[in-house]
Amino acid sequence: MYQITEEGLKVAYEWDFGSSSVDISKYKFPTNPIENNRISEKFYNQFTNGEFSFAQYCYEANNQNSRFFHTQIQFAEKGRVLGQMFYDKETEQYILFRKTTEGIVIKDPYIFNDSTMLCSIEPKDREMFRNVLSGANLEQLDNILEDDNPCLVKYTFKK
Repeated sequence: MYQITEEGLKVAYEWDFGSSSVDISKYKFPTNPIENNRISEKFYNQFTNGEFSFAQYCYEANNQNSRFFHTQIQFAEKGRVLGQMFYDKETEQYILFRKTTEGIVIKDPYIFNDSTMLCSIEPKDREMFRNVLSGANLEQLDNILEDDNPCLVKYTFKK
């Protein structure tokens, strides 16, 4: 992750995404990307449409609580696959995953606190929850129709 400064790009954080990592050392980035306290149009266009539009992932959502920094990442490979990265502030370790151990893809986190995370899902995504729900929750899942509004899902962090 890079920080845009008046002098150019500076590394803010580094994570190893294996084959999805980008070696930027071979690119010559423009200097003075800031004009009138804003990112210059030329600099912006170089990153979104031009010679530096090599990004294999995009950070979509950032959250944090007292222990974790979380970011949702969209990977360019295979049609924009979502990934989740949690950085543990205490151990300075991170974990990157695309699905939970239960096989669930976390989407659109809205609220993030020390014990839970609230996210929305589209009705078409409901089947991935079938194996983790029971009783009344499973009955509610079965009553969701394809043209219903998105649903909120509450994830609880395990210790």
